[in-house]
Amino acid sequence: MHYAIQVDSATTDYLQITARKKSLKHVLLLVEQGMVLLKLGKHEYAATANQALWIPCQCLHALTIFPQTRLTRIEFSARLRHNFPPQAGFVPLSTLCRAVLARLAETTPQMTVYPHLLGVLTDEVLHFRPELRENKFTHLLKQWQTQSPQPVEGISPEVHLILLLREAQKKMQSGVSANQVADQLFDGQRAQLHQLRQSLLGLNRDM
Repeated sequence: MHYAIQVDSATTDYLQITARKKSLKHVLLLVEQGMVLLKLGKHEYAATANQALWIPCQCLHALTIFPQTRLTRIEFSARLRHNFPPQAGFVPLSTLCRAVLARLAETTPQMTVYPHLLGVLTDEVLHFRPELRENKFTHLLKQWQTQSPQPVEGISPEVHLILLLREAQKKMQSGVSANQVADQLFDGQRAQLHQLRQSLLGLNRDM
C-alpha cells in the first residue's frame, strides 16, 4: 500500500550512483553515517553524518551514496497540497524533528500514533529554509574534479578510489571499454578496476 508520506531507513552495502533526473516527490534525506553527494546543475554538495538535505518535487538532481551510508529517506507525495520549500539544499533539523524521526523508526503505519507523527513532521518541513553551502568536503571535491582526477590532500585514499570508480562507471556507461577506462584512470590496471567494481558496486563482471 502506498502512503502520501513514506519513511525508510537503510544502510547501503555498495556505492549507489543515480542518473540525473527530476524528483517525482518531495524528499528529505537524513545522513546518519557515511556520505551523500547531491549534484545540482554543475555543482555538487557533500552531506555527511547528521546533515540533512531537502530535494523538492521536479528538482533535477543526481545522487551518489557512498558504501556503508545509513540514510533515512522521507518522501512526500506531489499530491499533497502543502507549500513545501521549492528550493533544494541543506536543512537544519530541530530537536523536535529529530525526535519525531527517531519515534517513526520505532513505529509502523498501523499504529495509532503514526499519522500524528507524520503530521508533526510535515509541519516541521513546511518551515524549512534550505540553503546551498560548501562544507570542507564539498570544497575538496571541487579540487579533486579540477585535477581530473588526481589525489587531493584531505581526501582519504578510500574516498579517492570511490570517486575514481564513479568516474570509471560514467565512462563505461557512455560506451568506453573497460580496457580504455583502466588505461585512463588506473594506469592500465584492469584487474584493479574489476576488483573495485566487485567490492564497491557488487558487480561480478565488466560491462
